[in-house]
Amino acid sequence: MRIPIDAPLLKVKCFVFTNMILNASIVQDAARGWFVGLGNAVGYGPHLAPAVPAASEKVITHARIREMTGLHPFDATRLLQNLVRDGFLEPHNPGRGAVYCLPGASLPKPEEVFGGSSAQSVASSAYLTASSAHLAAPVVPVAEQRDADGCLLSEQLDAPVIDALARLTPEFRSRLDSLSTEPRAKAKLSADLMRKTILALCTGHYVALSSLAELVNRDTDALRQQHLKPLIKEGKLRLAFPTVPTHAKQAYRAVE
Repeated sequence: MRIPIDAPLLKVKCFVFTNMILNASIVQDAARGWFVGLGNAVGYGPHLAPAVPAASEKVITHARIREMTGLHPFDATRLLQNLVRDGFLEPHNPGRGAVYCLPGASLPKPEEVFGGSSAQSVASSAYLTASSAHLAAPVVPVAEQRDADGCLLSEQLDAPVIDALARLTPEFRSRLDSLSTEPRAKAKLSADLMRKTILALCTGHYVALSSLAELVNRDTDALRQQHLKPLIKEGKLRLAFPTVPTHAKQAYRAVE
């Protein structure tokens, strides 16, 4: 099956796109055949034979394709449509917030990670159970596990999550505070310095939006719009839950 691409330049850019994905390590070794198939579809199958490294990113977006390849927005849209139509990509969140992943990829959901990780969630579940007799079964809180620093652990994610600063050990909290001294003390800070701070705070683990906002002393919405979204677009930050980018419990990790 060939993807009908009329413009030679677009065909070349599609090849460049696939190779840049390989170099960015966004898929697992099991996806080798997927990329070979994509290479064959655009006429460059032999170039996609090298082994695919372990996964780091799990999704691709329209903005990320444009940033990596320089494609015109129309051509990037057309490329995605072709890849979805021919079964190479699976779309989520139709519209401007769309993300694309390998077919059948298992993407984590906030409720799978935080289902029973807070007193508020447990209390709410108990209330619903008591007051809603029509429910088939009560909500069972998810067993919580934390690492030596107090970060939440989940089988759904590839790194720990800082979901509540109060749950961290004093030593680890102190390290985070030292990284965020300037933004916490200054109402006005250059975008460059703020983003460097965010990347430092998010290195090696995910940080929930609420925790990140507390560390840098910023409003969550302003922080997301002014700094987190640009960093994601540039491929410097990754989302813990890519199918729900604006979820209140979204968490962020620096791309290493």
